[in-house]
Amino acid sequence: MKNIDKTSLIISLVALVAAFSIISIIASPTEVRFSWQGITPWNTVRAVPLMFKRFIDIDNRIIYTISVLLIAYLWWRMYALIKKIKNN
Repeated sequence: MKNIDKTSLIISLVALVAAFSIISIIASPTEVRFSWQGITPWNTVRAVPLMFKRFIDIDNRIIYTISVLLIAYLWWRMYALIKKIKNN
């Protein structure tokens, strides 16, 4: 089993939170864009299942499972990219 680089894992988590915050800022109305309500990355995390609900009509448990797996996959791919950059 390969070793997990904890520094890259934390950096990738921070990068994912920053990316979700930027998406939240872009999607927020101008009145709240640069307030805590507009910057919070939780808005983007909550929007992922809503995106699936809009386009796919399946059970909520499946939608939330797909959403969690998608976010985890993004985090893991970001980790792989940061680890590759760090090792070069």
